[in-house]
Order: sequence, then C-alpha cells, then structure tokens
Amino acid sequence: MQGTGLAWRVGLLVTFVAVAPHAPAAENLARGQPYTLVPAPSYSLCTDEGDLQQLTDGRLAADDQQMWVQEGCVGWKLPVDGEAEVIVDLSQVQAISAIRFRSASGPNADVYLPSATFAVGRDRSTFRVVGRVNTRHDRQLARRWIGVEDLRAAGRFVMVRLRANGVFAFLDEVQVLAGEHDVAAVQPDREAEVLQPLQEAVERTPLQRRLLRDLAMIRGRVQGSGMLAEQELLRRLDELEGRIEAVDETTGEEADAAEAAVAEVHADLLGMVRGDASVVAWRAEPYAPLSPRELQPLEHESEIEIVLARNAHASAAVNIQNLTDGEVEVPVRLEGLEELVTLREARFIPTRQGNLLADALPLVDDGAITLPPHETGQVWLSVASAETPPGRYEGALSIDAASPRAVPVAVTVTEARIPDDVPIATYSWQYLDTWPALQGIEKEAIADLLAHHTNVTVLTSNSAPWPQEVDEEGNLVGDLDFAEHDRVVELCRPMSRRGIMWFCGFHGGQPGFREFEWMDERWRRLFGQWLRAWVAHLHEIGIGYDDFIFYPLDETIDEKFVEIAGLTREVDPKVRIFADPLARDSDARLRQALPLVDVWCPNLDAYQRRPEQLAMIRDTGATVWSYMVGRRERPPLEYRLHLWRAWRDGATGAGFWTYAQGGDWRDDDLWDDFSGRGSDYGVIYTLNGAPEDVTRAEQIIPGKRWEAWREGIEDWVCLWLLDRELEAGGGDREWLQATVGEVLAAPDDPSRASEARAQVLQRLAGG
Repeated sequence: MQGTGLAWRVGLLVTFVAVAPHAPAAENLARGQPYTLVPAPSYSLCTDEGDLQQLTDGRLAADDQQMWVQEGCVGWKLPVDGEAEVIVDLSQVQAISAIRFRSASGPNADVYLPSATFAVGRDRSTFRVVGRVNTRHDRQLARRWIGVEDLRAAGRFVMVRLRANGVFAFLDEVQVLAGEHDVAAVQPDREAEVLQPLQEAVERTPLQRRLLRDLAMIRGRVQGSGMLAEQELLRRLDELEGRIEAVDETTGEEADAAEAAVAEVHADLLGMVRGDASVVAWRAEPYAPLSPRELQPLEHESEIEIVLARNAHASAAVNIQNLTDGEVEVPVRLEGLEELVTLREARFIPTRQGNLLADALPLVDDGAITLPPHETGQVWLSVASAETPPGRYEGALSIDAASPRAVPVAVTVTEARIPDDVPIATYSWQYLDTWPALQGIEKEAIADLLAHHTNVTVLTSNSAPWPQEVDEEGNLVGDLDFAEHDRVVELCRPMSRRGIMWFCGFHGGQPGFREFEWMDERWRRLFGQWLRAWVAHLHEIGIGYDDFIFYPLDETIDEKFVEIAGLTREVDPKVRIFADPLARDSDARLRQALPLVDVWCPNLDAYQRRPEQLAMIRDTGATVWSYMVGRRERPPLEYRLHLWRAWRDGATGAGFWTYAQGGDWRDDDLWDDFSGRGSDYGVIYTLNGAPEDVTRAEQIIPGKRWEAWREGIEDWVCLWLLDRELEAGGGDREWLQATVGEVLAAPDDPSRASEARAQVLQRLAGG
C-alpha cells in the first residue's frame, strides 16, 4: 500500500498505512464527538464557524472541486513544515483499532499531503504515540485517507498531529475505529514516545508587545525602589497589563487610549525620580529595540568603542531622554572624528500594527535634536573608515543640555580592507524601472545602492523588450523595441558587476504571449524567437551570458517553472536561469528543476526546516545565493544576521525583498505606512512625505535595516578574508565555524555580531 513504512510497537507490531478510501466496517467512535484544534484554523477560504464540528460530522467535502475552498474542510496556513493538532474526545476510554483522516493535495497550488503523528491518551495531559505516517515522498493524490491500522490501543483522547509538507494542511474528516480487544487488557507501552498537546501560542500584536515592554521597563524601575508611591504604581501597572492584553485594535480609539495610559504612568515615574536633571544620555546598542519611553538603565556604559576594517562601516548610538514636562532642543556635536563619523537621528515611524519603529535615519539638522516631553530620542553615529590609515582615533559626542556631558568615542581602524568589489553577490530587488519612490531620483538611488555594496541589478518586466506584434502562427513581426531596455541597462551598469537579473513574471502572461495558450506550439515558437533576439541584442551592447540572468517565475518551482526553464534550455543552453524557491515544493518537483537552474536563491528562513532540500541544491554544483523577505516590522538585526546565515550555509550571494517598495506597487510615500494597501517593505526613505523638519540635504535617507544589511555584507567579507587566510596557512577554521554558530545562536543579542567581527579582525591582524 502507499505509505507503508517503519513499524511501531504498541502491544503488537503496527504497520503504518495510507488508508484506502473505502467505508470502514468498524464503528467510528469519533462520529459526533467534540475536538480541539491548535492552532486555530487559518486558511481563509475554508475557515468558518463550523470548523469545530465538521471533522467528526461524517460528511466529506465534494470531490468535484478543491477541498480547501469548501466550508466542510478545515485548513491551516502554517510556517514551513509547521504543525497543527486535532484532539478528539471520545467521552470515555475506548478500544481503538485504527485512526485516520482524509486530506487532499494539489501540487500546482503548492498543497501537499501532510505527514502525521497519531497518539492516544487516557487524559488530556499525556499521549503515547501509536504510529506515524510520512507522506513527503508519496504520490500526491487529490483525495486520500491517511492513518494507522491494526492497533490494540485504548484511550479517551485521540491526537492527530499534522506536519505540513510546505505551508498548508487540510482535512475534512477524522475517524477513530473501534477495536474488539479488551480495554482492561491494554497496558501502556513504556517504550512509546510521550507527547504533550501543542499549546496555543499567545499571539500579541506589535502594539501590545511594545506597550507591555514599556510597562516591564517601568516595573523594573519601580519594584524594590523604596519610593513612596511604589505600591500604587505597581497596582496601576498590573491594571494596565490586563487592559493591554485585552486591546483588540492596533490603531484607533482603543489603541490610543492604551497608549495614553502608559504614557501617563511613565510621566508620573519620571516626575518622581528625575530630581534636578532635565536630560539624561547613555550609550545604546544601535540595533536594539527602542521605545519613545525608553528608560536609562540603572547600570549603563558611557563609552563607545568601535572596531572596523578600512573601507568599512559601523554604527553606534546614544539615547537621550527628556525628563521634563516640556519640549526641549538638545544640541549635539562631534568633538574630533569629524572625518570618520556622521551624526544622524533615529525617527519613529508609526506602523499599521500599532508599532513605533525607530527606523528612519535623517542627518542631524542644525546640530540639535528636538525631544517631546518625557520622550527618548536617539543620536546615530554612522562610521565610515574609507581609506583612513590603521590606528585608534578618539573623540566625543558632546551633548549640551542644561547639564552638559560628553560621551567618549573611540574608533579603531584595522589593517584589513573591505574590497571595493565585494566577493559576494548582493541585491535587494531594487527595481529602478518600477518603484514609484525612485522615479526621478534613479541616479541618487544608484549611488546609495553602490555605497551599500549592491552589485547585482534586478529589473522587472517593465523594461523587458516584449513582442509588440505577433502573427497567428506565433512569429515575431518586426523588430523588438529596445529603447527603454537600453536606457535602464545603461543607467544600472555601475551596479551590475555581477550581472543583471530580469524578473519576467510569466505567471501573469506578457505582451505577445498572452495571445496563445501556455506552451502550445505557437507560444513556444514565439518564445524561441523572442529570447534569441533579446540575447543577440544583449551581446551587441556588451552584456554576455555571464552578465545576464533569466528570472522567469517568482518563489516557486511548479510545473510552469519546469516547463519554461526546460524550453529556455532548448532555445539557448547558455542562458543562465535563476530560481528563488520557498521550500514548499516537493522533493520530486525540486529534482525536476535541479538540472535546469544555474543560480539558486533559496529563502534561507524557509529552508531552516528543510536542510535536506538545501543540501540537494548545493550538491548540484550550481551557484547558490540566498534571500529573505524583509518587512518593516522585521528587526534590523535580522538583516545583518542573514549574511551570517548565508556564510554558514555556503551561499555566495544574498538579497532581500525589498529596497523601496511602499504598501503596494503604486505607493511612493515610504514614511507613511498607511498610504498603500499594506505595510511598507522599503529600507530607505525619500523626501516625498518626509516631515518638514527633516533636512533636504540628501534625497535618499537610510533606515536602520539598510545600515544593518551593509554591516552584514561586510561581516561576510571579513569571514571570507579570514577563512581564505586560514585555509592558506592551515589555521584554526573550527574557531571560525564556532564563532558563526555562536552569533546565530544569539539572534536577540544586538552586540554579538559586532563583537565577533572585532574578533575576526583581530585574528586577521595576527592577534
């Protein structure tokens, strides 16, 4: 039978089977019984009020349409290879001979049969595994029963724990078949694996997490302080925590009221502890979370130490808090280090999720920052060593408030140098031919991209030379129009050292091609003529096979991808093909694509749970790059650590989505998270929509995520430099691997990557 695998001992030898879809002869003990679901169903097309009855109602979804669009189905969209759990309550301990569920797949929709673990318990706290079915390599059928038979189990509660093979899991019925054996004779198998039920994750909104973090900071300052109002403040904090846990909105009146209540207790605390001071300042980790209500730690460092290579960049930060009831303007200036350090200010960006992200980094204007009452701001020190000779350079950040102070700053420049052309391909789906925010300032954007080591141009179908006229047989009529194509190619040449990648988006159909059925004879004929003409023109303008990458479809290795990649190989085997899979495709489909792709760019976040597929990709000998999806809510440190992960996984390229997208493809205001249909992705800001008090001295204003990405690239290069030196000299490469592992094992420690880079630079210097 399909799915037969290893056996599990529960009283006797049990065979794992994928159950044939015939009517069961034994009584279905689950019929009409209640059950729980963890997590809650989350696939919108089949999630409804009946989800807590439909799996045991005896009704199957209709076979004439996809299971997951029917209300009788229960479905989840999960993290890659994520888990979902059904626990059926049989009302009393019963003899059980089989457990099964019906599921469905549709590889063209990235839906695959889930694997499953089956377990039985006499109470809800402890379950003993009675069988497993792994469907990852099985034939993917539109409908299929999956389960375990020949059991001699007994229990009241039955667990079906699903593991998605991809990101989706669907089922429309669960059955528990009665056994004829004596319940009293069934003894627990002490060798069986014991499982506890999955716990429903406490999902908090970014607004709730931020406000609860603020309250935790306030509580840490109040508790045990001995202040007269300590107990009253703690009571208010307890009350506020409960209130925030109940906030359903992320914006609106309820959210505003919670924000105001936290601000009030924060202001009351400052009034009790500030004494004669009006402003306090302290060194901060630049990529640590920052709240407008950030409190100065009781123990904090006042000196800044930065170590970097030549031609490299680093960041540091100083938080400044206004303790008064009125707005204050705080002058800040560098004393020494003017050639190495640029002062910027972290600006808070409100998000749709109720967050306030200190992300935008405009230049400090007029040598001062303005702080609202009781709020904390941040001065950002952007360090660029350029060609500064190796050595230690000292200075200070002067903060001239009512009580002047200076934060000592020391910058050490080492002998190592970051090459002008970094030995890693870097890209950010920068789409200079598409993003509205970049139109009219393309040259400024290119200068910024180059300053952040971008060396692969990614363009869209907007500048591809599509057929304008085609005859009925699929032949090109006339010449392709290369005017816009050539303009963009020439514009982007400075950042195309490692190639131009054209995302052609064939899923949606394109001019000329949409006249015919996908892959019919005429479509194929047109594709061949079009691709040959395009490649010939690229050669004419100096873009050879090594300088151009064909990117036909996005984030998928589906049937269409295999077809168009195969056709490209037929038309011109020298054209390089790019693929950016998400680890949701089956091993079988991936194997089809492996010989067709020259540049693999897997989403490393998704592939953390599919290491065997990542190994399959690496084993082809093809070029392996990497990417991540970088939403605005994603912490800056994750951008930096992506490069460390790329190093660990052997990727020689790294990118992220995306440089300058707003909330949709037409949104040109990167300051306003509410100006498009969704949240912004871009890592930069332009003057469009910028607050009036932001200096107009630069057209492109970096965000923290963009600076973290650049530092991550330079981290990768430092690792590369040391690894190359160790390999040549027979040095301790295990130390390097261990250091990378330690950095990645501390994803919430914003200081670890900088410390590790300093250690790498020290070793490069022979230390």
